[in-house]
Amino acid sequence: MGGETVLLMNSKKRFSKALACVGLAIVLAACQTIQGSQQQANLSPEEQRLRQQADDFNTTIVQGAVVGAIIGGILGALLSENRGQGAALGAAAGGAIGGSGGYYVAKQKERYANEQARLDAMIIDVKSDNHMLGIYIQTTNNVIARNRAELADMQKAMAAGTKDRSDMNTLLTKVEGNADAVETALEKLKENRTEYLNASARIKQDNPSMNTRGLDSEIAELNAQIAKLEADYLEMNALLKVDQLSNASEIEVEEAA
Repeated sequence: MGGETVLLMNSKKRFSKALACVGLAIVLAACQTIQGSQQQANLSPEEQRLRQQADDFNTTIVQGAVVGAIIGGILGALLSENRGQGAALGAAAGGAIGGSGGYYVAKQKERYANEQARLDAMIIDVKSDNHMLGIYIQTTNNVIARNRAELADMQKAMAAGTKDRSDMNTLLTKVEGNADAVETALEKLKENRTEYLNASARIKQDNPSMNTRGLDSEIAELNAQIAKLEADYLEMNALLKVDQLSNASEIEVEEAA
């Protein structure tokens, strides 16, 4: 009995440590969110929307794999007598719980016993992404127009001597941050698209008689909208390159003088 009591106490201690580590991970994530909010203080309302809406895509279908593996590794290491082996097994188990490449289908199977109900739920999910993405593309277009005008005004002000290169660099940093937000949204959307495609293929494999045209139609719409957002991202980067060419011309003029 004494040995069992000691083992039970040790297990409780390890479990408490595990909970503390998971709690710390959550706190650190919250701190990063607060820091990101503080950095948005100098952005226009439209640019704030651009970055906030990009965050809406951050919780992707496949992100559960990463979170599951991290938490599984922490728990495995702290709850196992063999820390190394426990961490490896925990990470593998955590990844399986939240794993990509079938995670989305597995979660839908947990929620819906009926295949048609699962299919309908998947269609709603893709439709929701399409709706959010349509709004995001409009925000992105508005930000691009604003940034283009700001860069043109800044170049005129620099030519008139009322602004200098440091002012331009501050503006460029903001524009680059906007482009980074769009790039992040694109990455997450593409991850979701992969899962949706896997889901459609899995349904056709498991039940060839199922009509997946509704799901495939929404995925096709998602593809088209992702292509539009990619074009917007390239346009944002083109704005940065225009100034780089302008800056090179300024340096040549200064060297010639």
